[in-house]
Amino acid sequence: EELTPNYVRVYLTGDALTDGFPYVHLAPTDHVKVLFPQPGTNEVVIPTRGPKGWVTEEGAPEPILRDYTVRGWLPETKELILEFVVHGHGVASNWAANAKVGDQLGVMGPRGNRIFPQNYAWYLLAGDESVLPALGRFAEELPDSARAHIFVEVANAAERRQLRHAGVRQVELN
Repeated sequence: EELTPNYVRVYLTGDALTDGFPYVHLAPTDHVKVLFPQPGTNEVVIPTRGPKGWVTEEGAPEPILRDYTVRGWLPETKELILEFVVHGHGVASNWAANAKVGDQLGVMGPRGNRIFPQNYAWYLLAGDESVLPALGRFAEELPDSARAHIFVEVANAAERRQLRHAGVRQVELN
């Protein structure tokens, strides 16, 4: 799903998600390791846990991985949502720019659950467009009584997005 000229939302499905995903409410810093196909192939190398950390099979190429914020989880359809910046270079950007239904990725995690308090009267959040997945998730999961001031620096007016929550005052900087 194209969100802006440089941002794509991807809905991931697969057998590993049929039993659910450990999605934690108001933990917008949740992140997963996304494993990308090897260049020129559809092969995704997924390491296994060894006694001293992650290992791959002998002779296998090194996994190609990046950290991504978990943008959302749809339990009714068993879909994990990630968002990618498409900036014209790099394995993740190139994959997202060309992604089509049926393309494969690997996902490990999540890691880094930090649950934010729900009892503040207001929140102040700021960042550039790379943190929009976390800011969007945070805004959507705030209690109805909370207010938030969110400042987002974007490359240009075409990259602006509305973050959904009744109490959000959003200012885009460009």
